[in-house]
Amino acid sequence: MRDVLVHASLAVCFCLGSAAPIALPGESLWVEGESPQSHTMNRHPWWYDQVKKEHLSGGDWISNFAEGKEGTASYRVHLREGGDYALWLRANPVKSHLAFRVDDGDWQEVAFDAAAEVTNIAADGKPDLRFIGWVLAARLSLKAGEHQITFRMYGDPQNHGGLDAFVLTNEVFVPRGLSKPGDPATQAERVDERETWAFQPAPDPFSSEAWLDLRSLNESQAGESGFVRLSPDGMSFLRGDGRPIRFWSVVSDGWRMEPETMRRHLRWLAKLGVNMVRVHAQLCVEKEGARLTDVDEKVVDGIQRFVAEAKKQGIYVTISPYWSHTQKIPASWGLDSYTGQSGPEGLIFFEPRLQAAYKTWVKELYTRPNPYAENHTALCDEPAVAVIQVQNEDSLLFWTSQRILEPFAGELRRLFADFLVKKYGSLEAAQRAWGNARHKDDKLAAGEVGLEIIWRFTSQAPKPDRDWAIRLADQLEFMARLQYGFYRDIAAYYRRDLGCKQLINATNWRTADPVLLEDVERWTYTAADVSAINRYTGGIHS
Repeated sequence: MRDVLVHASLAVCFCLGSAAPIALPGESLWVEGESPQSHTMNRHPWWYDQVKKEHLSGGDWISNFAEGKEGTASYRVHLREGGDYALWLRANPVKSHLAFRVDDGDWQEVAFDAAAEVTNIAADGKPDLRFIGWVLAARLSLKAGEHQITFRMYGDPQNHGGLDAFVLTNEVFVPRGLSKPGDPATQAERVDERETWAFQPAPDPFSSEAWLDLRSLNESQAGESGFVRLSPDGMSFLRGDGRPIRFWSVVSDGWRMEPETMRRHLRWLAKLGVNMVRVHAQLCVEKEGARLTDVDEKVVDGIQRFVAEAKKQGIYVTISPYWSHTQKIPASWGLDSYTGQSGPEGLIFFEPRLQAAYKTWVKELYTRPNPYAENHTALCDEPAVAVIQVQNEDSLLFWTSQRILEPFAGELRRLFADFLVKKYGSLEAAQRAWGNARHKDDKLAAGEVGLEIIWRFTSQAPKPDRDWAIRLADQLEFMARLQYGFYRDIAAYYRRDLGCKQLINATNWRTADPVLLEDVERWTYTAADVSAINRYTGGIHS
């Protein structure tokens, strides 16, 4: 049943000489997203729609999640008054594209930059794409009477989006969770400006008389006693002189800053007690015309300067030079079907061209003399760089592995076939071991064996029978060994070819199922020196 709440309020004024009130009406409409007049949505019941429905108005939403299929939903509303209205949406603001139009008007894209009350509603708690939040979509001038409002969900990734409800109002309305217009929680508090003041603190002079300045807890220079290493039991960090060290670390984009701003930023971090900063950057050049092997000179220069300045403040650096989630892959990279797409998640673990490009990028970063360092020390010889992180947030055991495109998916199927031949002696022997477990992409004559999507390895999937259990175990072993092999080989490249002396970390990511897959993921990290995981304590992971 369509759920539309209409709220009207009356502000009453009394005029001298008259007992009759003058009514100043207000109008608010609350419309449930899951109750459209018509729609072309493509629901994804076993993952995208697995959400905490107690966080949704009416206990549900309308959503779209489908490769190559946009979704639309249309709603009829009746406005009693007409005039100026605010259009508020309770929708998914994370990596989504949402547009709306009124009647036959032009499409207007919704900007989610200022989304409020953004909440992770994934049933399993994973910080993936399943979020909800409030956003002011537009201010509209509408005539009284009937109107049709249509929403469109489109774009990468997977044309995904979700709409819980929308509000049309000409009243004061401040979104507060599931509270509807008229609820006291949605009424903005009026502030008397006479009781406020401008908060404009002066720049910190970093005075020696400051009551709280933790800079003295850091070394006079990061790495002054040599490279950070592991304790004998591998469970903690030691300075170069063997003394224990514990890191109070943050992520910073300070490497993008102008020189003086960068220096002040690092001094401020040291004042707060920070003694490690993670630099997360992209060394590749994402512009059309760039070769896959090209390195971004501005990024290299920024990281070199940042390391030199951080060292002076006793701050160590972890460098992460690559994230597979490129926003738009240029045709000049030569990655075939990925041209114009985001990605390419998963390819770094097996695609030779991408691996060769990665080696070129990091060679330029780590072996060039650093013009900002004393004696122009290259980063491979710089003890202020404590940890090298191979790559950021990618795994064959995460959901994104399901989006590997052809012809690269075919390359992965052939690698799986090679693995099986080594394990069983032949593909025929492998299929005999699997009994009736067959895949639509099995092409033994072409040397290809089909791969199940990662969902089959999670607790959401039905429990496999004996034949499928054996096949899935073989595929999991293949993916894990492939990933481990990449980390092993790239760690050797850093050590042997580039001469890097720092500790090496594989990555920092998670899997599609923390219970069934996380131990396998962590095992692949043992090809390097240290493990890591990202924890998000606030904001949107974007």
